[in-house]
This record gives sequence, structure tokens and C-alpha cells, in this order.
Amino acid sequence: MMRFFVVALVMLLTTDAAIATTPAGLILSLTTDKPLYRSGDRIDLSIMLENRSGEPMTINRRLAYPGPDLTIEITDPSGMRLRWLPPAPPPPILESDFVQLGPGQRFEVTLQDISRHLFDKLEHTGEYRATATYRNQDGGSQWKHAAWTGLVESRVVTFRWGG
Repeated sequence: MMRFFVVALVMLLTTDAAIATTPAGLILSLTTDKPLYRSGDRIDLSIMLENRSGEPMTINRRLAYPGPDLTIEITDPSGMRLRWLPPAPPPPILESDFVQLGPGQRFEVTLQDISRHLFDKLEHTGEYRATATYRNQDGGSQWKHAAWTGLVESRVVTFRWGG
């Protein structure tokens, strides 16, 4: 009986720790505009931040990429990571970059023709994998905001090139 109690207590504490280290209800989604691309096709990616908490949440919607706010990792069919061209310096953060999302509200943006920002081109026929990471380090305190800060990652999405 005591062994069961200790195991249950450890599981409960582990669960609480896992919940505490996840972003407080902020979800990042990455989607492609279609599942198959051919030479000459544009690849558009959609990024969505969603407030799944029960409280309003302020976010930084600047989303400068590739980095510092948003990074996207794409790997080719052999697992090699594609490299991005060096980005322009990000625009300064403005007060208008901070928006409040109510519970269940979303902020979406489409990154158009991402292949023009890649140093390594999509050359190999097969399945490519992509993930996005949103990182915000500015809470907007200079404008009396208390924006969410931290890091959240999307799930992996796949798309095919060629074929």
C-alpha cells in the first residue's frame, strides 16, 4: 500500500512539474498550404498562435524570422537541415506589436514563398519535415504590458517535394 502511495505521489509531482514548464496555454501551429510541391511552386507556411488558457494573454506578434522571434527548421528527405540566408536585422519592437488574445483567440500570419529565404534549395524528391519555434523575450514593460515570454514549439509538419 505504501509503495502504491509513493508511486502515485511521484507521478503527481512529475505531472505538476511538466505542466509548470509548458507555456501557460499558448499553442503554436505550423501548416503548409498544400501537401505536395513541384519545381516552380511557392511554399507558403501559416503560423498560428492560440491562447488556450482561460485568461486573456498578451503576445508579441512581430514574428521576425528567421529569428529572433520565429525560427523554422526544415529537414530534407535524408534528415539534413536546410540553411537559411542571413536575415535582415529585425525591425524594432513597437507598442503595436503587442496584442491581447482572449481565451480561444488566435493570431495568424502567412509566410509567403519561404524558399526565397533558404540558402539550401529544395532539390531532393521526397518528404521534408518542418517545425517552428516562437521565442519572445520582450514583455513590453516599456509600454506597461505584461506579455507572455518564453519559448513554444510547433509539432512537425511534413510535405513532399517533387514526384
